[in-house]
Amino acid sequence: MEYTIKFLPSASDEQRCHLYVGQNRLSLVADYGTPWLAGDTGKVRFSRPSGDTLASLEFPGHKTNSKGGQSRTSFALIYDHAVYAIFNQHTWPDEDDPDAVPYFVIETEGQRWLALGEETNGRVAPDRYVFCDNAPANLQSYAQPMDDCLADPVGEIHREQVTADYQVTLPDGRFRQPQLILLALVFLIHQLPD
Repeated sequence: MEYTIKFLPSASDEQRCHLYVGQNRLSLVADYGTPWLAGDTGKVRFSRPSGDTLASLEFPGHKTNSKGGQSRTSFALIYDHAVYAIFNQHTWPDEDDPDAVPYFVIETEGQRWLALGEETNGRVAPDRYVFCDNAPANLQSYAQPMDDCLADPVGEIHREQVTADYQVTLPDGRFRQPQLILLALVFLIHQLPD
């Protein structure tokens, strides 16, 4: 399935984005720091185009260290009053490396997924991420599963530099709520420095 995610221009710190199925059918809206969230600072709200709230994402997350001492920031996607998915944003061991684009581990529905910056001509592109399913529980940086994922991804997120819109491809039937997962992940990727 193909999706388009557009971030709306804003003169303040508030952020709003829309998820379209294909190019033209508005399906979900995300907002952060808008007047509708006056009492909910630190959360991203996901709603239907009608304005009915569907889910929220804790934002920003809390920085911790994983068992291997690696820096990690966790975010929880709340759907139906329960944690539906956890997004862990990991940094590479050498944070000063200019190619060190964070990667994400997504845990949902009993599965673990990776979203990795795609390597192009030996450099990691921050505007293109690929998806890998069935990620191992104890993932170490530069491990073989990452090489396998980059060689055989199951989907991708691509940012159009001119329009700043995101094009997302993910096979059907991977999640019960694929649009929520993808919009939350793209929202997190959009926050990364260029």
